[in-house]
Amino acid sequence: MTLFEYLAAALTLVLSLAVVRLVAGLPSAILPDRRYWVHLVAVASLFLAVVGYFWAFWSYREVDWTFPRFLLVLTGPVLVHFLAATIIPGSPDDVESWREFYYSIRPRYFIAWVVYALWLICTSILVLDMPLIHPARFISLGVLVFGAVGASSSSPRVHAGLAVGAIAASVGVVFVLLVEPGSLAN
Repeated sequence: MTLFEYLAAALTLVLSLAVVRLVAGLPSAILPDRRYWVHLVAVASLFLAVVGYFWAFWSYREVDWTFPRFLLVLTGPVLVHFLAATIIPGSPDDVESWREFYYSIRPRYFIAWVVYALWLICTSILVLDMPLIHPARFISLGVLVFGAVGASSSSPRVHAGLAVGAIAASVGVVFVLLVEPGSLAN
């Protein structure tokens, strides 16, 4: 087993916990009398982000690993798990209205997206040696704007727009990632 494979196993475990959290909350989140489509889109977008993160992790296969680099890279899956734990609480059956729940967690959820975007930028520079001007920056900047707008607005119309934009961006990123694993770092 290579060091990359060993470290990938650790990241995969944390990402798996995020997926389990998202999937475990779906039965409650889709109940007709409680569901909120914006919340469901947030869950679906986050799921696609987890899959995209895992796929893009191949970009790290040539990294000269050190413990600080590993900690920095591991922060990404930890942030993703935080997002999953924020959008789906520990007891999803206790949520009476996913709309009310969504707006109650909105600030911390979207600020976490801002932190994730900043993490993407820092990690790509410090670990992958990606230049500051690179096509992948559009993804990071999009996530940054998404988080900033979501955190600063409580308007249902704005959040509906963010939901539509998030799912469109998620699908777009998936198509980019279909090229080959790690293609964003090339």
